[in-house]
Amino acid sequence: SEETQIFTRKFYKMFAMLAETFVFIYMGMAMFSVPQAFDHINFIVLSIVIVLVSRTFNIFPNTFVVNLFRKPENKIDARFQFVMWFSGLRG
Repeated sequence: SEETQIFTRKFYKMFAMLAETFVFIYMGMAMFSVPQAFDHINFIVLSIVIVLVSRTFNIFPNTFVVNLFRKPENKIDARFQFVMWFSGLRG
């Protein structure tokens, strides 16, 4: 029935959110409970910079092309493009 489908969809959405939360809690606890050697900090910073630059060359040109085919009221504005660029860092 339709009610069962809605319940199942919401249940799996909630379960996925809980699983994701537990994964990030576990990762955060492992970060501080296991001895870490941060001698490769240059590689970490370089990786973040490369990801930011590559997302810049992906998001902004692609949204420009998409906006060429959209109506003026449906265009993706610069603020939302920035949000798309920045939110990709989460994963």
